[in-house]
Amino acid sequence: MKQVYLTAGVYKLCISSVVFFLLSTIWPVLFLPAVIWLFFWMIVLLYDGWTVYVTADQITGSRNVFEKLSLGDEQTIQYTIHNGSGRDLMITLYDELPVQFQCRTAIGSDMVRAGGEKQFYKNIFPTERGKYTFGKVYVMLAGKFPRLICIKINIAQAKDIHVFPSILQMKKYEMMMVSKTAHQMGLRKVRLRGENDEFEHIRHYQQGDNIKAINWKAAARKMDVLVNTFHDTRSQEVYCIIDKGRTMEMPFSGMTLMDYAINTTLTFSNIVLQKFDKAGLITFSNKIDDVVAASSQPHHLHRIQEVLYNQTTDFKESDYHSLYYFLRRNVRKRSIVFLFTNFEDQYEVERNIPFLRLINRYHLLIVICFVNREIEVLANQEAVDKTGIYQSVVARNTMLQRNTFLSGLTAFGIQLILVKPEDLSIQVINKYLEIKSKRMR
Repeated sequence: MKQVYLTAGVYKLCISSVVFFLLSTIWPVLFLPAVIWLFFWMIVLLYDGWTVYVTADQITGSRNVFEKLSLGDEQTIQYTIHNGSGRDLMITLYDELPVQFQCRTAIGSDMVRAGGEKQFYKNIFPTERGKYTFGKVYVMLAGKFPRLICIKINIAQAKDIHVFPSILQMKKYEMMMVSKTAHQMGLRKVRLRGENDEFEHIRHYQQGDNIKAINWKAAARKMDVLVNTFHDTRSQEVYCIIDKGRTMEMPFSGMTLMDYAINTTLTFSNIVLQKFDKAGLITFSNKIDDVVAASSQPHHLHRIQEVLYNQTTDFKESDYHSLYYFLRRNVRKRSIVFLFTNFEDQYEVERNIPFLRLINRYHLLIVICFVNREIEVLANQEAVDKTGIYQSVVARNTMLQRNTFLSGLTAFGIQLILVKPEDLSIQVINKYLEIKSKRMR
């Protein structure tokens, strides 16, 4: 459906005609020129409107956007406009973007030559998971001159796009695992210590084999020298546990800490599966919510992605007592457990450390807490007045106290990662590779 709009030029012409006629009451000689001027620009208006209205049917376009958007990553929407008419047109593009982006301005405006094509781009940064409704795409058409009439047409229909935990980040780190320059991006390649410890098969002895690996019983039966071959431990269960309590509501760059943990869990689970281990997921707050048992099946990553996508919480107080008893009853095999949480006060640590110690007794527990960036900025800023000095001292004291009571976790043998939200994925992957290299259990 075409909609016709008058531009500001029409109103300027109307004002000029009114001025002409007012002046003609003082100087009657101006009456005839005023009439001629009025009829002239009205004919131009009708001609301009008719030519633009006719050519509007020959304007086509499209909106290209990923079927699945990634949470917390900048992505680009591409708009393509094709002018199939024989006339140059000034085109202004509008898109009814989802309410989450709070953007109501034009995407772009430019002249499109006759028979030509033009691309427009819009960068978006999703900060919430869920369904994003993209409305219709409109263009406002006007002639090259005098642009008195604009025609509004629709070139793309509405569609729903879902924002999932970061797929782009997952693919990025997947490529880094096989890249020779991964260390330049922060990924540490740790050398394996000791020898492989999981039996694979028996084969004939070859020159250079370790004589300690000779299987004497098999050699006696076959009357030949046979050796055992081993590979690195596989099928180890690795669980990511996401705390959905009130402390994970803290925002950073438009996203909550829980969303950072969700993004990292998807990326990390993919790395775990590539290392032939079993990836699992548990989410909890005041009770145990979603559980994905550790597995290495082909479609297991998709299952984890769907569960992460559907995570919702009201940020209640976390119950570590329930978490411990759930692990004790349901995760019988000793596993590697990465716990994404955030302790902000000493009382919270002292209250929950008995349960963390019990979890660490039966599993290898790594607690991941976040650096409070706002307090860090206040602590490091240069003070210029008394208020600034006070804020800086209080912030440094708060950081010191937090680091002190968090370091108490390591005194009980619990491994701790204190990390900035933007560095979460790389730090967790590095810790996992370190554990694998040291063959920690």
